[in-house]
Amino acid sequence: MPLRWLGKIFMVSPARRARGGFAGGFSSPAPESLARALRTTLASVPPTPNPLSGWLRSRSVQKIIRYTMNSVVTTVFSQVVLAILYGGNIVRGVVSATLVANLMGTVPSYHLNRRWAWQKKGLSHWRLEILPYWAISLSGIAFATLGALLVRHVITVHHWSHVSNTIWLVSENVASFVLFWVLKMLVFNRIFDATRPTS
Repeated sequence: MPLRWLGKIFMVSPARRARGGFAGGFSSPAPESLARALRTTLASVPPTPNPLSGWLRSRSVQKIIRYTMNSVVTTVFSQVVLAILYGGNIVRGVVSATLVANLMGTVPSYHLNRRWAWQKKGLSHWRLEILPYWAISLSGIAFATLGALLVRHVITVHHWSHVSNTIWLVSENVASFVLFWVLKMLVFNRIFDATRPTS
C-alpha cells in the first residue's frame, strides 16, 4: 500500500506531463524560472578581486611606469641628438658630443619627471629639488663621459668606420644610462616627494 501510494504521487499523468507537472500535485519549475533564479544567484555573488590589477593600479607602480616611459623618451631623444651630432660630424669630438647630447636631454627630463612621473605641482625648490636633480644628473653624465673616453681609445686603436664608431658611442651612452637608472629613480622619488615643500 505505501509503495502504491508513492507511485501514485510521482506518477506523471499525460495531462500533467503536457503541463510539466506531477500527478501527485507537485509541479516542476519552468526553465525560465530556473534561469531567472540562476541569474539572481550569480548576480549576488561578489566578484573575486584581481590582485594583479590592484597592484598595477597602485600609486607606486604607476609612478614607476611613468618614470620608465619618461626615461625611454628622454634616452631616445639624447641618443638621436648624439647620433646626429657625432654621426653627422657636427661635433667631431666623442666627449664633446656626449656632453652636449646628455645636457640637452636633462632639462626636459626634469620637467617630465617632476610634473608627470611624480605629479608634483607648484614651483620648484632650488635646494630640495633642482640642486639634487642636477647633482645626480651630472654624475650620470660624468659616468657617460668616462665611457666616451674609453670608446675614443677603442676606436682610435682599431680605426673602424665612422658609422661603427657612432654605433659604439651610442651603445656606450645607453649602457651608462641603464646603470644609473635605478639610482636616479631612488633619488627622484625622494626629492619629488609630494609631502615636501614646493617653494
